[in-house]
Formats: sequence, C-alpha cells, structure tokens
Amino acid sequence: MELDVKLDRQEKMPLFLQIANRNHVPILEDDPYGLICFDNQPIPALKALDTTESVIYLSTFSKVIANGIRLGWMVVPPELTRIVSAAKQINDLHSSNLIQRMMDVYCRKGFFEQQIVDIRAKYKLKRDTMLKALEKYAPEGMSWNTPQGGFFVWATLPEELSAIKVLEEAVNNKVSFVAGPVFYINENGSRKIRLNYSYASLEDINRGIKILCNLIEGMKKKFAKNRKVFEKEYLPIV
Repeated sequence: MELDVKLDRQEKMPLFLQIANRNHVPILEDDPYGLICFDNQPIPALKALDTTESVIYLSTFSKVIANGIRLGWMVVPPELTRIVSAAKQINDLHSSNLIQRMMDVYCRKGFFEQQIVDIRAKYKLKRDTMLKALEKYAPEGMSWNTPQGGFFVWATLPEELSAIKVLEEAVNNKVSFVAGPVFYINENGSRKIRLNYSYASLEDINRGIKILCNLIEGMKKKFAKNRKVFEKEYLPIV
C-alpha cells in the first residue's frame, strides 16, 4: 500500500501557507493522527504542499504502533538539521537505540504499511460504535461531529450544562472524558467534551456512552426543574 500522498505541487495552497512561504515564516506541523484516516484519500499534510521549506513536519509511531514506543520523526530543511540534532541531544541525549532498531526492521519488512491498514479498520469500527451509541442515547440538545480519522469524537452539551460539572458527575459514575475548557483560551469550550474511542472495547464504548448520556439527561432535567422554581413569581411582603 502506498502511504505517501502524491500531490500535484501546482495544486492551490491554503492561503496562510502561501503567506508563510512568501514571508519565510516557519510553520511547525504536528501530525500524530494523519495516517489514521477513514476515507480512501488522506487529507494532505501541509508539508506535502510546501514548496519553499517553510513547514517543519512532526509525527510519531506511538499513535499507530503502540503508545509505549515514544519514537517519532521530524522533517526539517537541510540547514536546520544540525541545530535540531543539537537541541535533541541537549534535551535527552538520544532516543533508545533498541527501539530505533526495532522500528527500522519493522518498517523495512513492510509491517508498518499493514499496521496502518489494520488500525484504520479497527478505529473506524470503534468510531462508528460510539456514533451509534450517541445517536441512541444522547438527550435533546446534544450534538457531535463525525471525525474522519484520529481517536476522538467532539460533542457539545445542551446549552444549560457545563463540561466541568458534567465531568465531575461522570467520574463519580466511573466514566471519564476531557472537558473542553482545557483546549480553549476563552469560554467557547465550556460545553465541549472530547470522547476517546481508541482504548475501550466496543462493549465499554456503548456502556460508557449510555451512562454518560443518561447522566447528562438527568442533569438537564434537574436544571430545568430548578429554573422553573427560580422563575416563579413571588409577592414581596417586606
């Protein structure tokens, strides 16, 4: 299977990449999930569209082979190779020689290509399982995206709920997710939640989404009830 995305370099670049190229502004592209795509044609990396060495590309084996590998790669312009290598040595001297050799053999023998095929099918099934569970159990007012790759579904809670408050209740019910505010510098993430489908089994995905959605439904009803009490008209006698 051909993993490299072959693109026509004359294809129109994104505007911000054109500006970066024109002004020699470097772009750091961190792409750990790019190979985990569920469509036939992966989304092209910015590096594939770069014509002036403006993009420095990073990726990793840890998301596609095993989390414990902790080994990745970087594509930099030739003139930066020595600088990057020196910075790496200052940080941790060097990555494990054994792991590097293992991955070298793994890739040379063609196992990496097959692994990509396998995990795409595996994670697509898990994504679809989570989406079906959300369609089945999610309360009115809750929405979510359909990711074309990666590990996560992003959902938006009903208007009256806070991601932080829901997380507190969810943890008490042995369900966890990442609350949106940690990804935002403003309040836009207050109702966002990130749900991971890569680790759990299909059964646990369905069970976890059911527990979470039932909890959200209960919190939504409780909020509505409290609001009705608060909005009642009172006759002041002070």
